[in-house]
Amino acid sequence: MPVAITSEAWEEGVAWPEPAGAQQNENERVRELLRASYQAAIAAGHTGADRIPVRMWRVPASEPGAGRRSLVLHLHIGPGDTSLPVVTIMLPGQD
Repeated sequence: MPVAITSEAWEEGVAWPEPAGAQQNENERVRELLRASYQAAIAAGHTGADRIPVRMWRVPASEPGAGRRSLVLHLHIGPGDTSLPVVTIMLPGQD
């Protein structure tokens, strides 16, 4: 199933600027986001919920020396441009 992520959710959960050092990288952060999203979707089951909260742990890119912090994103599965299902990962409050 195709997966999309809003630019704001990407900045909060995935983006890792090179000057921040090799402590993390975007590939690892994408894997963590997809793993957390998968686990949240499985845990939600067939509740019919419009959005599923996804909690992931990440070091904020704005504070690369900080420890891990919790981030909650929302997972939405709905029709894409071709009416086939698409997973969209977004910040709470986004459409």
